[in-house]
Amino acid sequence: MRKPEEYTVDAKASMIRRIEYREEKLKNRMDRMRRYIEAGRVGGEENRMWLDQWAQDGVGLDVCCGDFLIGEAEGVDTTPEMLGTDYSLIEGEALVTFEPGELDFVVTNYLDIFPNPLKALQEWHRVLKVGGRLAVVCCDAYKYPARLGPLRNHRRASCFVPRTLRCYLERANFTVQVMEEDSTFIRSMATKNAD
Repeated sequence: MRKPEEYTVDAKASMIRRIEYREEKLKNRMDRMRRYIEAGRVGGEENRMWLDQWAQDGVGLDVCCGDFLIGEAEGVDTTPEMLGTDYSLIEGEALVTFEPGELDFVVTNYLDIFPNPLKALQEWHRVLKVGGRLAVVCCDAYKYPARLGPLRNHRRASCFVPRTLRCYLERANFTVQVMEEDSTFIRSMATKNAD
């Protein structure tokens, strides 16, 4: 890697232009999102508020955060352009930048986008401390209103009902503490067991 003094004046100016361009794009996205919120065009706040209670007191991640971070979490997303993204999820489910037992909580409302949910849960188990919290909100496949169910959204790769979600969590060595259902969603909070 070059030392800063090795960059030419033109190279520095080019990098500054690129960063200013990126800064302007992010500002425009934030302004647009603010307008959407003010106009009531952004939904899902009930699920974010439910997850928020588990994303306090400690260091943790909001996996597949999108534009809105939950609680005090750091954002992880597959799309670096999302406003909430602090870390890119570049290797599937792997959180390679985090050491085993480093985190107090992981929250997500997109477990269903992972083609291998067990692998994702095992990775989240790896980075959590013993007793750490994993909070998940996902669509209930039986109750989802669209004719094709939750898979109508092309980003979703998996479907859950309360029983299968509980089985996945327990198989990944979590203890389910809370399991709630409403007309469309399953909300669950589980804690990490010792290995």
